[in-house]
Amino acid sequence: MNEFENFTIGKISMIMDDILNGEADKEDAKQLLNYVAYLKKNNLPIPKMLDDFFKERYEQVLLQNKSYAQSFGLKKSRGRPNAKHELILLVADVLENILEYKLKEEAIRVTSKKFHKAPSSIKEIFDKYKHEALHVVKLKIVLNGFSLEAFDFSLLDKYF
Repeated sequence: MNEFENFTIGKISMIMDDILNGEADKEDAKQLLNYVAYLKKNNLPIPKMLDDFFKERYEQVLLQNKSYAQSFGLKKSRGRPNAKHELILLVADVLENILEYKLKEEAIRVTSKKFHKAPSSIKEIFDKYKHEALHVVKLKIVLNGFSLEAFDFSLLDKYF
């Protein structure tokens, strides 16, 4: 018998929801991390929902300037997020939309609705943060399991 024998999918799901909502009990979050370590150590399969959850947590660490402790529910996030970080994510959204819609104007319109910002504001910050945002876009693509070769980044050449 091991300590995770009664660790059900329902309990895992409940802990993950609490972490996502910022309401996780620190001990539950630790238990979830220990459970994944146990699975890996014993060469047992990690459930897909848990694997996806961990990918999202690592993405938060890399893209949202959160610590591992904050991302995995071991420490509460405090204060206002970094404003520069928010602007980079906003510009990354524009770049992703350019890849999808092919036109900068349409991409800015879609992003402005999503972030509730005026298109003129987005245009002003685009040039300042476009290089950092491109790195974020590429990182998100890779973290989501896609190859960078699958995307036509030449659509962005005229903006760089």
